[in-house]
Amino acid sequence: MLKRIGLVTLGLVVVLGGGYYTLHSLRGGQTISTASAASIWVEVTSPAVSLANNSEGPQELKTGDEVAPGDTLESGATGRAIIHMPDGSTLRIEENSKLTLDKAVFNPQDESVIVEATLQAGRVWSKVVSLVTPESEWQVKTSNAVATVRGTSFGMEYKDKKSRVLVSEHKVKVNVIDPQTKKIVAAAERDVDQGKMIEIQDADVPAIALKPASIPGPVSIQNSPVDVRDWNSRNTQADKEVDEKINAIKKEGLSDKQVRTIMRQESKVLDTKVKELRGKKEVSDDVIKEIKKANNEEFQTRLKARVIEIKQEGGRDGGANKLEEVTKPTETTRDLSKPIKLEISGISNVKTINDGERIKVKAYLTYESGARRDVTEKVDWNITGDLGKVSEGVFTAKIPDQFSEVPEIKGTIQAQLKTENGVLSTDTINITVQQVASETVPIG
Repeated sequence: MLKRIGLVTLGLVVVLGGGYYTLHSLRGGQTISTASAASIWVEVTSPAVSLANNSEGPQELKTGDEVAPGDTLESGATGRAIIHMPDGSTLRIEENSKLTLDKAVFNPQDESVIVEATLQAGRVWSKVVSLVTPESEWQVKTSNAVATVRGTSFGMEYKDKKSRVLVSEHKVKVNVIDPQTKKIVAAAERDVDQGKMIEIQDADVPAIALKPASIPGPVSIQNSPVDVRDWNSRNTQADKEVDEKINAIKKEGLSDKQVRTIMRQESKVLDTKVKELRGKKEVSDDVIKEIKKANNEEFQTRLKARVIEIKQEGGRDGGANKLEEVTKPTETTRDLSKPIKLEISGISNVKTINDGERIKVKAYLTYESGARRDVTEKVDWNITGDLGKVSEGVFTAKIPDQFSEVPEIKGTIQAQLKTENGVLSTDTINITVQQVASETVPIG
């Protein structure tokens, strides 16, 4: 039997509204408050798609049916579907695919979202809203690879014992998995940038396990087969609809926390809309038509009403997560929405750093009004020279083992941020990482 409306499982903990009661969270065994919320539901864009692990045998899914952690969805030769998450993120399943939703967790205390899925065959596209918190994680794996992100858009394919990971925006971390032991191969990892793709074959894993550095490097998606490019193009276009909604909310000058709240409210609205239509026994085409309507013109009407409510309640979170108004605090919201400059703080130009040293770095976005905003968790960090990495606002200098005899290596660090007006880049910062001299202790 398909999952009931309003079902709360041990794998899914979500909060979107009133009626609070207590449930034990999977994360750290902590007790949290939870409430009635938008469910995880399926939009079948092309039949047939089935719930493969149904107790009574495979059961065909229809738009509006709910799924939960532990469920496996399988599509036929023409089947396609979209799994809608409560925060607005989606998983788009292609034809001839099989996907298991292993985990879906929302923690209201830190607003983190944890999603884990396993692709046994075929293709799935993840659109993870870029508003998730640093504690959040989205992971999709196959038998020989796992892709991990916090907020981005990427495709995962597993066919003929070969995995492909395509990155549409930002960056994705890809690790190799041993198909025999099901464990991640230590040190076999690649960061795949926007517009790039990586391929990992089962047959190559033993060699990669012996020499992790031999993991294949990313290549341009434009050099991929035609069907892969078409898949990428189709999903990139679909992602724009989500981005347009987020940008419309941001233009109102709201904080990231408020934008996240509105996106979750939108998921609840669509969830309720679908259930109402299913109650009226509407056919799937009518349901999909109403979903698109709710996603477009009706969304604009709801947004205007919510902005008025927020302003009447005292503005942007009562001051929390507010844009830092530096020189012109009386500028309008319209002016605040125009970013003009991106800067790095924490590392000065021509900086010399010891191997292993950790330095806090920040990225700030400046608007036409003079307002500044911390966007450290949203930027992509580009580092040349293989001299370290930035993670959660900290740059860690690291000279690779193959350069252990070299006294120092030089490189650069730069941050980039994708905005609705294009990509902004910081000035390039020159960095020198030097070996730490070890003390020689006399013998005798």
